[in-house]
Amino acid sequence: MPAADPVDRAVAAALDGAREPVLVLADRPVAVPGDATVVGRGADKPQGQFRTVLLVAADVADLRATVASLAPDQVGWARVVVVVLAEADRAVTLRPDPAGPAVAALEAVVGWTRVELERRHAALPVLRALARAAVPGPAGVLAGHGGPRVGRPGEGFAEADRTVPPDLVVDPPEPPVVATATGRRPVAVGAADLGEAAWALDPLDEAVLRPDGSMRPVSRGVVDLPPGAAPSPALATALRDALGARTAPGPGRDRLVPGLALAGVPVLDADPPDWLPVDDLAPGGLPDADAGPEDRLRREELAVRQRRAAWAHRSSVAARAPLAATARVRARLHPSVSVVLLLDRPDHLTHALAQATRQRRAPTAGAPDLALEVLLAVHGLSSDPDLAEEVADVIEAASELSGLPVRTLPPPTDSPGPDDASSTGLRHVAGDLVLLLRGEDWWGPHTLVDLLLARAQSGADLVAVPDEVVHVPGTPGGPGGTVRRDVPTECAGLPEDGRLPAALLVDRLALLRLGGAITDLPARAARAGWTAYTAHGLGHVARAEHEPPGPHRARWDGFRPPSLLAPPGAAR
Repeated sequence: MPAADPVDRAVAAALDGAREPVLVLADRPVAVPGDATVVGRGADKPQGQFRTVLLVAADVADLRATVASLAPDQVGWARVVVVVLAEADRAVTLRPDPAGPAVAALEAVVGWTRVELERRHAALPVLRALARAAVPGPAGVLAGHGGPRVGRPGEGFAEADRTVPPDLVVDPPEPPVVATATGRRPVAVGAADLGEAAWALDPLDEAVLRPDGSMRPVSRGVVDLPPGAAPSPALATALRDALGARTAPGPGRDRLVPGLALAGVPVLDADPPDWLPVDDLAPGGLPDADAGPEDRLRREELAVRQRRAAWAHRSSVAARAPLAATARVRARLHPSVSVVLLLDRPDHLTHALAQATRQRRAPTAGAPDLALEVLLAVHGLSSDPDLAEEVADVIEAASELSGLPVRTLPPPTDSPGPDDASSTGLRHVAGDLVLLLRGEDWWGPHTLVDLLLARAQSGADLVAVPDEVVHVPGTPGGPGGTVRRDVPTECAGLPEDGRLPAALLVDRLALLRLGGAITDLPARAARAGWTAYTAHGLGHVARAEHEPPGPHRARWDGFRPPSLLAPPGAAR
């Protein structure tokens, strides 16, 4: 008789014809063939060799969190590696990896994936590859990656020779031993002793809860969610056309609220947590589902603010700071960034430097300011000694005022523009990431934070800011105007107008391997198979000589920046 439980059916199908003996890692009852050995995830691996290792997870987020917490000797080696997901809406497959083990066969359906290797290999790297592939983007980050290693609550550490020992154990049954690999004893702590930081033991995975499609038009009002609702990509998708959501008191609400926010769904609770902004939607009250462009803009701005707050306070990246402090280890919280200002008009130099030097704020709570440097690529600098002297004076003043390193990139003497000038100098930048920023435009102070969040959630090689809001200065006697263009945002791909986007965040070493050219970077990256993501453009106003072609979502007289760019309390 076939298994009635969906997970049992998936396990039976995945193990059909698999090599025996089989090791099953599961934290729930599972019906398995007679030769299979079942142990809890994270438990000590039984003695002996296993030819197949199967991991059962609740969903993609659980898979990624579990794999991040496992040590190699808890999984062992195998010829066949299998993942079964209790909830899934798509098949999980592997991406080609020349550095990984050779794959002889791969079978992937919705609910389970089986990988057969050419020869026995450590199973954990294969599980990690599947966890990375479970979310879009080649740079998808595992939950907890880069932070301290934390054992599962209730598990101790008694195996001194474990290859990768934990830094922190929570509620261990007995005091941990000294690890041979590190020469130190993992810090032991009770979950109750973590207090308000206890959430960091089970953070939300920002690469699973994503805002894709969150900027689509609203067609209904606020949705009241039932008690017990849990954050998931499926729930976020079902709420995309809603003005927002209200959550019900009860267990799980402390995860539902930040989960919805990370996924781009505005949370409109009357009693939100202290860290969640809620009062920015509409000064006169909540807009209706059929509200005009002003109210819809405020809804989208609130969604962006709440997403930042959820990443800062409840994400896997945010969990690194409190866990590292508890474990008394150092943790890399955020990458360093080189901001390259592409400036075609030297008379905007002071303006451009002011936009760049305020991008240093940390994206997550408890983290220090970002390690930032600012570099200028100014058109005509090498051919005009007077201009070079003037630029040097402005740079010195900006560096002294901001406390940041500010310098110019060496351009070629025949540079036709700032893009070409920066291409030859990128080998001089020091940051892990490079932010190419159009210097003439206006930028909000969270531009870099939003791009880092978009990169963490999308896993894309290139993350861009489009020209969504554009200002055309007025002529003498005329006020000019500002338009909000109807362009795709919070979606895969780059703007299709063929221009270099207003801002572009990219890995420095990858950029240099590509050749370092900036003028045709999007086209070159596409030919190289890079992935791309376009974030929102509501923290930026482009400067243009002529109004861009439609369609437009809104139009205003004069200079009208979104509230994400304007200082708090400024006139709208």
